[in-house]
Amino acid sequence: MLSNNPLNQGKIKLDGGHVNFSWDSEGSSVFTRVANTTPGVNSMAVFHDVWMAKWNVTNAVVLGVTIVPAAYMNYEALGFSYYKYLSGELDG
Repeated sequence: MLSNNPLNQGKIKLDGGHVNFSWDSEGSSVFTRVANTTPGVNSMAVFHDVWMAKWNVTNAVVLGVTIVPAAYMNYEALGFSYYKYLSGELDG
């Protein structure tokens, strides 16, 4: 159960049949809203989760530190640099 995991202590609150997440957890309404409205965030999250699952990583520090490289690789795969290049060509 998620609430029994020591990493989640204080971040998940069970209120009857409802689950509430603290503001600094992945389940918070702010985090979810940003993730759902920022292009590429969901694909980066899937990429990061699959990447870490293949390494069987359970260390919270490693999971946190690898988010930045995962985001970089994901946005490169989505063509971010290419779009930046194209927009530069439009100016010239």
